[in-house]
Amino acid sequence: PVMSGRELCRALREDQRYAEVPVVFLTADPDALTADGAVDDLGIAAVFEKPFHPEEILRWVENHVFSSRTS
Repeated sequence: PVMSGRELCRALREDQRYAEVPVVFLTADPDALTADGAVDDLGIAAVFEKPFHPEEILRWVENHVFSSRTS
């Protein structure tokens, strides 16, 4: 990879075209993101732990992304 997930998230937040795009992290260590405040600092919308259940992520997307388009 050219950059870490944190670096990518930071770059997205700095680019006006993508500043409002919800970023979802898939990680083996979710505590590392919450312990150092990365979730709040980077504006991460959700964190899912590996191994993950695709249905859980799809449900999150349906509830948070698609529902916001109809409001």
